[in-house]
Amino acid sequence: LTIEPTNTCNLRCPLCTKGSGDMERVNGKMSLETFRAIIHKLGKDIFFLLLYHQGGPYLNKHFLEFVRLAKKQNIYCTTSTNAHFIDDETIRATIDSGLDSMIVSLDGVTQETFSRYRVNGDLQKVIVGSKLFMQIKKERKSRTPLIAWQFLVMKHNEHEIPEIKRLA
Repeated sequence: LTIEPTNTCNLRCPLCTKGSGDMERVNGKMSLETFRAIIHKLGKDIFFLLLYHQGGPYLNKHFLEFVRLAKKQNIYCTTSTNAHFIDDETIRATIDSGLDSMIVSLDGVTQETFSRYRVNGDLQKVIVGSKLFMQIKKERKSRTPLIAWQFLVMKHNEHEIPEIKRLA
């Protein structure tokens, strides 16, 4: 099952329906009540839950509660984030929620290259947040969430593939 916690985002990525301005739906965030109703109705039949689509999941204040509720049903939970809202408290809460895996978007190794696609993005926030996440996971001896950096290869950043591998 794919559930979109929100269709709001802090970035303006040109190939994203939200970022390009092509989304015709009204901005919104799923309520905790709606998520509970979905899990109550379908939870026994779901084994894999994607908690993202067109927006930044951490922009919904209930996002980690969604994860906790799904994990109570033994549902594998994954998400994708631009990692602009990752700090010590959020990392610890994410680990505690039981989130199984997450994709972190990182499409450049210089601010210029990164922000060419992740418009309004801050490369250092993503790198610092990713390093802090790994540090806290190690300190807490937590295997989850598994974190995968997503590097969308485009003409303007393909020359950075060796450097992103080194950075990873």
